[in-house]
Amino acid sequence: MTKLLRAKRCLEVVAAFGGAGRTALITQYARALSTQAGKIIQNPPQSIPLDPELVHADLHRRLAGLYEEEVQKKLVVPPFKRALLHGQKSAIRDQTGDYSFIQLYEAVKRLAIQISSCCGSASQSRVAFICPNDATYVISQWACWFSGQIAVPLNPKYPQNLLEYYIKDSDASLLIATPEFQNVAQPLATKLDKKLLLVHHDLLKAENNGTQSDEETSYLDPKRENLLQLNDTLVVEGCLNGEFYRDANALILYTSGTTGNPKGVVLSYANLDAQFHALTQAWKVTNADSVLHALPLNHVHGTINALNLPLTLGAKCVMLPKFDSSMVWSYLLNVNMTTKERVNMFMGVPTMYSLLIKEYDNVFGKNARMCDYVKTHCKNKIRLMISGSAPLPGTVFKRWHDISGHNLLERYGMTEIGWPFQTHSFRWTRSLFREYWQKPEETKSEFEDGWFKTGDAAEYSNGTVKLLGRTSVDIIKCGGFKLSALEIETVLHEHADTTDVAVIGIPDETWGSKLVAVVSVKDAETFSIPRLLLWLEQKLPKHAIPKEVKLVKDIPRNAMGKINKKELIQTLDGNGEHQQEKVVK
Repeated sequence: MTKLLRAKRCLEVVAAFGGAGRTALITQYARALSTQAGKIIQNPPQSIPLDPELVHADLHRRLAGLYEEEVQKKLVVPPFKRALLHGQKSAIRDQTGDYSFIQLYEAVKRLAIQISSCCGSASQSRVAFICPNDATYVISQWACWFSGQIAVPLNPKYPQNLLEYYIKDSDASLLIATPEFQNVAQPLATKLDKKLLLVHHDLLKAENNGTQSDEETSYLDPKRENLLQLNDTLVVEGCLNGEFYRDANALILYTSGTTGNPKGVVLSYANLDAQFHALTQAWKVTNADSVLHALPLNHVHGTINALNLPLTLGAKCVMLPKFDSSMVWSYLLNVNMTTKERVNMFMGVPTMYSLLIKEYDNVFGKNARMCDYVKTHCKNKIRLMISGSAPLPGTVFKRWHDISGHNLLERYGMTEIGWPFQTHSFRWTRSLFREYWQKPEETKSEFEDGWFKTGDAAEYSNGTVKLLGRTSVDIIKCGGFKLSALEIETVLHEHADTTDVAVIGIPDETWGSKLVAVVSVKDAETFSIPRLLLWLEQKLPKHAIPKEVKLVKDIPRNAMGKINKKELIQTLDGNGEHQQEKVVK
């Protein structure tokens, strides 16, 4: 890159930011640019570094100073702004390539102006997007934020009727999709009369000076009036100020619906900033980290904790298109790969760890030397492994420790509250969500004197918080006793022949709720339910032993590994015999 181009780039970057010192910065870099162009100016300031590397270092220092000023004023610096601090450092590796922070930022600028032309700037319009687990997701989300909109990420694997519900409920003004999901997005855009914007990885491949990509790409669509054509040459020379991001909403994430209809949780930029701050302190994330990412991106775990948090801090994200136990092991162990991509953090849900254990047993388990290598490598090379989004069975925790030497950090949280613990006590937190989107009564009912009611039951004893489960489905009133489904499930998981369990309460005239264990096992033909009940008698009090045991092939879980117990109760209640093979009463 020529010195002239580098100085021009610096000027464009500085012009994108408000705050104290902006005018002085623009003036100084404009003079530097004029000097590089060979133009004669009156008394150019001698302090201006003209060497490109010095210009870059000086810009980094000044930007960091501006950000710190905004933080001191209790303003919010969103992730896409912080990306500029990390410049050419690698930000994301996905199945198509490796992309730097500056590449992401420049692609975001080009997409943001297209969004603004449709929705207006800083209009807080909802923009729903359907993207794969790769860099296009980050570009789409950050472009929504750059242009001052509210991002609504959707899971392309969800059924059409559920996607339609999310788009209608959020009242989205615009739908964004990548070409591979055009067949999903186009019918929705047509039916709901929404504009559709297609984005492509080629947006990242444009030259750094903003010129057209070498590879000509067409963004045509059968319904042209619903499609905006992307133009790689467009750039945005400014973005919104810190006052906007301090007060505005950033994101609508829909709850999993395991305890009722999905609700849109509204998170502000201030909420996200508080979440980043708390998790940075707890997990010690730095720009030296590299996170292996295989989570769905329409939940807090995937989009905030595992993606935006590390990117905000300058860490790298290695994004897999989907979870694959063999591929995850390859990255964790740095083997069987075309590139030597080293990761040192992994975040997953309990189901992922169960599948990784199964893969380990099949591939490594019978080779003592490989078992030693796996444990040594994980202990020495992987800094942190986290489980969240669903309860982690104790058997999985223990087995993973035996395999990897790691005690999984089990994360408790929810979409609405972010990080709820501070030194073993519940406290109000800045990460607490603002509202359920367009549901004022539901929002009001979930708060009491300013405190959010999580819906979880817990016991506090001797400095330890013990979660008993969701009050709506996990606390079961049976024969005058209040029982924790999670405690009974923990015991069932310890049985050598069970592979998955769910304990539910089915309405019953005699018991109030009849305690039912839904169980999948390794071998249904040889499994004995009477022997299981005898085994439970040694583990649980009599009133906590299930009145029924139902064997099923699989217990359905959502993308985050959660069991929808309300659906399971409805399926098994009355005439329901969902995948039933054996029943004992």
